Amino acid sequence: MNNLQSSPITEYRKFFPHFTPSCYQQDLIETFVTDLDVWRETLMYWAGNDYRPQSIAKMLDYYSKYQKPISLADVLKAYPDKDARLVEIATLQVLMNMTEPVKSVNYFKPAIDEIYSGIAKAEDRQLSISSGTIDAVLARRRKQYESQN
Repeated sequence: MNNLQSSPITEYRKFFPHFTPSCYQQDLIETFVTDLDVWRETLMYWAGNDYRPQSIAKMLDYYSKYQKPISLADVLKAYPDKDARLVEIATLQVLMNMTEPVKSVNYFKPAIDEIYSGIAKAEDRQLSISSGTIDAVLARRRKQYESQN
């Protein structure tokens, strides 16, 4: 199967062709499902047990129990157009404040946007942030993260 053409919704429709989730339910699925293999297993389990296809929230709860935690590599892959060092800084900052594993790369987006917003504001005030500064902050975040874990 070609994963480039697959999406969580197209996979859902393969298992439940006679039910169309509401727009809100489709948004939930698209937002929370990041691992299509685990999603397919969830759909197979749901259909195999003849559970209601309308129970999207319960289905997503089941899915989240079996989804693997997101790694730094997953986050970097999700934001290929961003500076990998800044994405790593944001990711480490978020992870240091978490008590449970993060299961969606979307969870890191606000922190990444905040870093880029801060850099843009600094540039507006004609304060450039050098590559060396970014490297130093990244090294500090890595040490903080390692000492915490």
